[in-house]
Amino acid sequence: MNYLDLAIDLKLANFNLNLTVKLSLSGITAIYGHSGCGKTSLLRCIAGLEDKFNGHVQFNSKMWQVGKTKLATHKRNIGYVFQEPSLFPHLTVKQNLFYGLNRKQTVNVSELEVQSILSTFDIADLLASYPSQLSGGQAQRVAIVRALLTKPNILLMDEPLAALDKARKNEILPYLVKLKTETKIPILYVSHSLDEISQIADDILLIDKGKLVDYGQLECVLANAEHQAVFADEVGCILTSEIVGYDEEYQILETSIAQSDFKLWLSTGSNAKQKQEQIKVRVKAKDVSISLNQPSDTSILNVLPARIVQLERQLQQSNCLIKLEIAGQFLFAQLTLKSVERLELKPEMKVWAQIKSTAILI
Repeated sequence: MNYLDLAIDLKLANFNLNLTVKLSLSGITAIYGHSGCGKTSLLRCIAGLEDKFNGHVQFNSKMWQVGKTKLATHKRNIGYVFQEPSLFPHLTVKQNLFYGLNRKQTVNVSELEVQSILSTFDIADLLASYPSQLSGGQAQRVAIVRALLTKPNILLMDEPLAALDKARKNEILPYLVKLKTETKIPILYVSHSLDEISQIADDILLIDKGKLVDYGQLECVLANAEHQAVFADEVGCILTSEIVGYDEEYQILETSIAQSDFKLWLSTGSNAKQKQEQIKVRVKAKDVSISLNQPSDTSILNVLPARIVQLERQLQQSNCLIKLEIAGQFLFAQLTLKSVERLELKPEMKVWAQIKSTAILI
């Protein structure tokens, strides 16, 4: 397995980027934190675009940088995708794709490999088009393919969807999932959007004001109540469920929580998924309520038996974060202290968690 060994000490405008971590690179590793926390600066250090930092960057057995001694960026064999596609406006899509490849004499890409990548990102029909003729989503897909054609050892993506609207983001996310399964190229994905990360990432590196907060499997890091200050209003967990069916009349997806018979209904508006397909859904703590008894007359479709694992008072003194366990998975509920005291909630209590279908993020 590929790995990246980092020891970074870089002085920034308002704080120092200071972290030491060894990343096991498999699939997509998200780098998450609030805007201005040092995510892009970290990516630049890895790419060799920052000179003024102390420490080292090592990819597998190869030392890319130690102090001021470094391997040039073009010799690191990395792919880099930025927020903007940065396509040459006077070149066609095909010319843009092969411009960088023609300059990188050491890379040989077969016609079969080219066709495979073009097919993965559905841009074969765009080769004769100019950037001005592309939508934002199409242009970014071209930028990703351009990076992949150089056969990088690692792909760095710096908020590649930040400039796109929600519809274009949803268009590209499935391609990123295909990318990690079909190419096996490890990806570092910078984003401040948990919605994006939840759909594509395997692991997450959590940064706050230049400091490493946590690193590990996405579901585990998100389920750590100690990180509520970093996630703020976005605090929540990921549930894995399996698709059972789709109700055409009500346009609602029926799923069952993994390793259980508990139903989870999702209001999606479309039937874009297949039966037995596993999906990850993110549920925010503020969208979960708790009942001591199983409700019967309620508009909420998702009523799940749960066990209280932990109660954590939030920074806002009037609220409490409740960690729940459901069939081996975790869920957060954000309640007022008044509600907690009124229900006399305690660890190990059996309760019912209620989640509105329209609030579940997929």
